[in-house]
Amino acid sequence: MQKIGYIFFRLLILILRVIPFGILYFLSRILAVKMFYIIRYRRRIVFQNLRNSFPNKSEKEIRLIAKKFYLHLCDVALESLKGFTCPVEKLVERYKLLNPNIYTDYFEKGINVIGAAGHYCNWEWGNQTASKLLLHEPIGLYKPLSNIYIDEFIRKTRNRTGTHLFSINLTKKAFVTDYGKPYTVMMVADQKPFKRSQSLWINFLNQKTACLPGVEGYAKIFNLPIVYFKTVKVRRGYYTIELIPICDNPRELPKGEITKRYMNLLEQSILEAPEYYLWSHRRWKLEYKDEEIY
Repeated sequence: MQKIGYIFFRLLILILRVIPFGILYFLSRILAVKMFYIIRYRRRIVFQNLRNSFPNKSEKEIRLIAKKFYLHLCDVALESLKGFTCPVEKLVERYKLLNPNIYTDYFEKGINVIGAAGHYCNWEWGNQTASKLLLHEPIGLYKPLSNIYIDEFIRKTRNRTGTHLFSINLTKKAFVTDYGKPYTVMMVADQKPFKRSQSLWINFLNQKTACLPGVEGYAKIFNLPIVYFKTVKVRRGYYTIELIPICDNPRELPKGEITKRYMNLLEQSILEAPEYYLWSHRRWKLEYKDEEIY
């Protein structure tokens, strides 16, 4: 069954390779209607997350955000698949870095960096273009897929674009490997923690939220500066990235402060355009039980 799934996956990529972006977005709109009205993909989760995050918005406003979210979700899914065969130079034309000088300063000083992002706008194109946008050696962390053939294909594709991929189970290895030049580890760390004991609790989108400690933890272990990648969707298929330093000396900050800054920046991005966040994720599955809030 895994090989059959892989064959269909590769076939879809080959089809999308020859389809222009204009037709791609036409197909995305059709798919979004089916996802929202017919398949009803995770609709209960999406609406619950939106209502809890925006208690002051009317049901009409919530529904409008939800519809826009499904369209964006389908855009990102098809964009990501097309990105596997699209020349990196073409993607860079659509995924622009506004202030690369921040990273240039770190590179010239030989400093490794943690890049913190969220499941907002198109995070996949970030992985696919990092080698062209940054002087640093780009390192990506990912959760291995259950289909071993698709997983291997994605890893090989990322290597082709210059990004080194490490399983989240080998995160520490990503930080201690010698790449021959300064590196940046990209961490999309706004998922739900696996264990309550590993959580840092932050007020995020009007909810007490369990957050992964990875960005903060590894920054302190290796004393690395952290930069937030603020992504803005200019229009369909076009994005800009602004680099915002979170801190340069993580060991000097108290527990929870880095995570709080990171989540506050992500929250600001979401409030500016909420439809571009991944609302279908079970982000708030862990319930708050009198833990310390940072």
